[in-house]
Amino acid sequence: MDTSKKIESIHGLIGDKLASTLSPYRELYHKEAHSVLPPGKLIRPTLLCLFGEAFGLTFEELVHPAIAVELIHVSSLIHDDLPDLDNSPTRRGKPSSHVAFGSASALLTGDALVARAIHLLVAGSYNDAAKTLLTREMTKAYELLCVGQLQDLELTKLGKNEPTREMREVCYRNKTGALFSFSLLAPTIIAFSKGMNCRQLFEIIDDLGISLGLLFQIKDDLDDVDGSDFEAAKEWEKVVENKIEKSFVEISTKLNLNLNFFQQYYQQIFKL
Repeated sequence: MDTSKKIESIHGLIGDKLASTLSPYRELYHKEAHSVLPPGKLIRPTLLCLFGEAFGLTFEELVHPAIAVELIHVSSLIHDDLPDLDNSPTRRGKPSSHVAFGSASALLTGDALVARAIHLLVAGSYNDAAKTLLTREMTKAYELLCVGQLQDLELTKLGKNEPTREMREVCYRNKTGALFSFSLLAPTIIAFSKGMNCRQLFEIIDDLGISLGLLFQIKDDLDDVDGSDFEAAKEWEKVVENKIEKSFVEISTKLNLNLNFFQQYYQQIFKL
């Protein structure tokens, strides 16, 4: 199977499962569905599934954390669109949640999706130790995402005092990197719970995920800068890309993993 068909298959499987994993409560379901369905690009769950497949894990073992990370991501988008943050009127071609249902409902819907994500994690088909580790890493990632959002708010207040690259990196590693990190740590945790000797690489895999999120944000910034700022961003981009490539080699070598599909998808989403 080539990469495009593999990704299409994963998107289809996740899309089929998403609707059935939303809240069973009438007051929440259609509000959640408005933002979750139809799904977006599904970058994080796709990375999670492709990385998990390299460990030999099945979709059934990966589906709960894959959908959980997507729900957390959508929750962050709902909150990000609120008037007190980005005040975005649309999302994915539709009215934002707060435009469709009001700010209070949007806030509660985003909160409910976080609860739903944690519910899914502890309902997965892996042992209790994996459930504990997955829940710990998910809640840590969500907390760091919130920290990153707060840091981003502080950066916007600087005005003429342009934030340094170091300041932006700290923000991006939290705001965007944390969920990318969870997307790689989740399958690693499940593989470890099944007896695979990969515990010693948790830190490297965590850092790879954070670097992917950092690169994602850097590339997003390239659309908004020019001149010397653009050149500086391109230089930063190259540094992070080189670090990611080194991590691929180290992880695949030490764990004897075939990361071909994962790396091809990485190259596709980052247009390398």
